[in-house]
Amino acid sequence: VELNNLLLIQNRKAFSMREGETMLDSSDYKFLERYLDATKANLFFAKGVIIVEGPGEALLLPTLAQLLNRNLTDYGISIVDVKSTGLRRYARIFQRKEGDEINIPVSCITDRDVMPECAPAICLDEKEKYIQEIEKKANGQNVKTFIPEQWTLEYELAANGLGEEMLQTIATMLAEKIQDKEKNEEKKAELLEKYTKEYNEYKNKEAKASYVYSFFSHKIVSKAEFAQKFSFDLENIFKGKTVEEIVTVLPNYLVKAIEYVTTNIEGI
Repeated sequence: VELNNLLLIQNRKAFSMREGETMLDSSDYKFLERYLDATKANLFFAKGVIIVEGPGEALLLPTLAQLLNRNLTDYGISIVDVKSTGLRRYARIFQRKEGDEINIPVSCITDRDVMPECAPAICLDEKEKYIQEIEKKANGQNVKTFIPEQWTLEYELAANGLGEEMLQTIATMLAEKIQDKEKNEEKKAELLEKYTKEYNEYKNKEAKASYVYSFFSHKIVSKAEFAQKFSFDLENIFKGKTVEEIVTVLPNYLVKAIEYVTTNIEGI
């Protein structure tokens, strides 16, 4: 069904999706006619929506929410992966030109692009302006944008204190490529020892996080495959931990994005 022909019903109110009623322009409608397929249509039936730009976030967020006692299914939250194409366009589906707002919270999670290479003190104003520009693309009404403190999802996970755990997952993934189970375990131990040694040679968290991220930037491991495996590993890593303990090592922007579409989270 074309977006122009859809009606979204919420709280006994009908919201037409036709051009002129939403904040979408003509080019947005043409774009969405091509990309708004069945895999993304669940956003029209959700009590809250999280829009992401890649499989890493799409695969990890349900686990993170579960660890924070915010099961996304229980809250009726849909995750929509737009695969780096048109996050702003999808967000504006929920923004009205005039009249009543659609009372559905929408979290847009986007990566922070590479920042200017200069001293933070000198570039503070430029960084603030840069963030405001990203937020302005999608923010408005009940749509809110959440941006990493420093760079990408994987970098943020490492920088927040999960670097060694990530290396364990990476070593396991690479060792599993060996068919022989006995040799598989040997390889895993060998790789983990090597990676841990190299990781510990770096003295600050930024350098350590960059080392972990190099496995993704150099295509040594797939971001999607890693996210799928790491989501299971996180359940063991945080087993027995309280929500207050868990939020201290999770990227704050992801915690806030989950909180926005559910309820306030303890400990933050």
